[in-house]
Amino acid sequence: MWEYSFHLKNHMPMKSLISKLLLVAIFNLLCINSHAVRPRYYLTIDVNNILILKGKMYIGIYNNEKDFKNKKYYTGMVTDVKSKTIRIVFRLPKGIYSVQMFQDTNDDETMNSLFGVPLEPYGVSRNAKGFPSFSNTRFKLDKNKKINIKLKN
Repeated sequence: MWEYSFHLKNHMPMKSLISKLLLVAIFNLLCINSHAVRPRYYLTIDVNNILILKGKMYIGIYNNEKDFKNKKYYTGMVTDVKSKTIRIVFRLPKGIYSVQMFQDTNDDETMNSLFGVPLEPYGVSRNAKGFPSFSNTRFKLDKNKKINIKLKN
């Protein structure tokens, strides 16, 4: 007959093992709560005044002025242009944001301009006039929000 014996003298006592497991579990719970996920909200962007039905729409969402100036978007997406209006939905944490977009009508993946004047359709949040900046295009997202952007052709 096969006998199996287990000696605890080389292993951690059961009370100590349970205590350490409880400490690890509590530590993990505290870490999860200290890095609690910020509430997220839906940002719905309706783009209208699309006159040219070709190419792609490049959308960038910025969450600070420095990144806005450096064209380093927080999040973004690219979508085909197949209709005169486009609806895009993002799910973002509470914060201050700005949206910039352009329609790449010649498929070169860049916003073509001449002396800083856009040669392709573009749009910004708050439909700001003049040269867009973070301050004149920003908005607060602290609940689900819908914005309309009229493309400038």
